[in-house]
Amino acid sequence: MTTDIIGKSRGIKARYPDRKERDLKSDYPIPQINTKIHYWFAENEQKARKADIKYMKEFFPDTVFGKYPDLGHAGLVLLKPELFAEKIRRL
Repeated sequence: MTTDIIGKSRGIKARYPDRKERDLKSDYPIPQINTKIHYWFAENEQKARKADIKYMKEFFPDTVFGKYPDLGHAGLVLLKPELFAEKIRRL
């Protein structure tokens, strides 16, 4: 991902709009990994994370998702540090 001058994140498809998605995938292969990924997000930021979540589900299908209510971005760390610490210990 790159960031343009106003800070908006742009993926490969945004940088090469005339290229077919299948070509982009073969040009930028995702390496196989041997680790478990946990993706935690606040319920009220789910719409903003939609593209990220779709990407993770497509390229890392074993990702474990956690959605937390009543939190904003980084709210798990800032507002519920005990829960965050417990989640980290359980990994």
